[in-house]
Amino acid sequence: MRETDVIVKAFGKHPVVNSLVESRLHLSLPRSVGQLKLQAEAADAPRVEEIAFSSPEATVIGNSGRKPPFPLMVAVEKGAIRDVITERGATRMVVVGDSLFLGNLQIDSAANREFAAAAVNWLLERTQLLAGVGPRPVTQYKIVMTRTQLHQAQGVLLGALPGFVLLLGGLVWLRRRR
Repeated sequence: MRETDVIVKAFGKHPVVNSLVESRLHLSLPRSVGQLKLQAEAADAPRVEEIAFSSPEATVIGNSGRKPPFPLMVAVEKGAIRDVITERGATRMVVVGDSLFLGNLQIDSAANREFAAAAVNWLLERTQLLAGVGPRPVTQYKIVMTRTQLHQAQGVLLGALPGFVLLLGGLVWLRRRR
């Protein structure tokens, strides 16, 4: 992991990130994104929700004068009225301050793939698929052992098993020799 990488652990309440509450996202040199604060907001203005944030210890290159945490992702929705189904639907966007985190090198890092799936399901209004993180195929097995357990396993695999096979072979040889 590079010095410019950011691990995101703070999420807002939104269907895109609700299933990622105990997870993390891996971003590379992200920008802060958010809603512009206008004095007079139009009635049909898009609804912008900040959904992921930097840590409270984060700093900005070139210090913008803002205080952390900084919003790193927003979900934008325009034209949707809550609990009203319209013929045209709503316009939805997910804006992230990083263009690399869903690339080939980082898609499998942290929960980036799960975020991508949740974002696509929200954008397509497939709310039934936003309930949780889906199954992933197991690609690696990791065995965690203490040093003592490792030495015992090495002793069994490198000494006891070959020794047993040699002993068994010796007994068969002795029996056939007679």
